[in-house]
Amino acid sequence: MAGVAFSIHAESPRDRAAAAAIDMNNFLFTFNIITPSLQ
Repeated sequence: MAGVAFSIHAESPRDRAAAAAIDMNNFLFTFNIITPSLQ
């Protein structure tokens, strides 16, 4: 699911903010999975 929001062509600032929030959530989710394996 990560990166799905990047393909969304948001028309309104609200939609853009929502897409950005989804991207950040995907990033944090992935980061939390990868980081423990590096420690």
